[in-house]
Amino acid sequence: MVFPVLASASQQKTDDTVDSPVKKGAAEQFIADMEKYSIEPGWVVVAFLEMELTEFDKAWEHFMSVLHDAPWKFFANRSKDYSEKKCRELFIAHCAQYDVFLQNLLVDVANKRLFLVTGAEKTNALKKGTVITVWQYWKMKKTNSYQHFYAFYFDRIIMQLYETVITAWCQHDTPDYFALHKRAHSYSNKLHAIFKHLKSGMYDERYAYHLKRYQELLELLQKERKEHMAGAL
Repeated sequence: MVFPVLASASQQKTDDTVDSPVKKGAAEQFIADMEKYSIEPGWVVVAFLEMELTEFDKAWEHFMSVLHDAPWKFFANRSKDYSEKKCRELFIAHCAQYDVFLQNLLVDVANKRLFLVTGAEKTNALKKGTVITVWQYWKMKKTNSYQHFYAFYFDRIIMQLYETVITAWCQHDTPDYFALHKRAHSYSNKLHAIFKHLKSGMYDERYAYHLKRYQELLELLQKERKEHMAGAL
């Protein structure tokens, strides 16, 4: 069931500040709604903006707990009805929206409020002494839950990259190869962007290895295709 409210934060005008009124008990309501409704960015990000900072901390940790321990709840009523492979692309799309949200989410530590700023207004807002990015806030609190989010996002994409590379290798002598190779590089670029949030953290060594491994795999794929095409001439 889709939550019966709210436009996505991505639909807000650029260079605009989204500062929703705080609702009492918003974290508890958010946790209850996660059990009742499809967990989608359109209502999740707006619910976060309606929370006072300490309530956001509680709601975010619960959100991450469900994402990590019971991802099936995002798309199904029962775990047995959930297919990770079938939902993977949709998960990637949702994670991309949450990523954009986090990139533009600022924290006023003095007033204990969250607000969303896009465009040039973000630079101006950060000049205020009490306003920091949500990542700076999390690092200040020494919490690593945001790294769990980006690790989850990374894992979904790397599975898609792996399958794309295998398919491209099987199709190396067909016209489909070029589109598959382009898609694989697109996934690789996304992984490098995500890794910026994992670098120097708890997942640094593990995912640095994955990046290196799959970069080498892409290079090997291209090399083998060139050798095959040269041999066919």
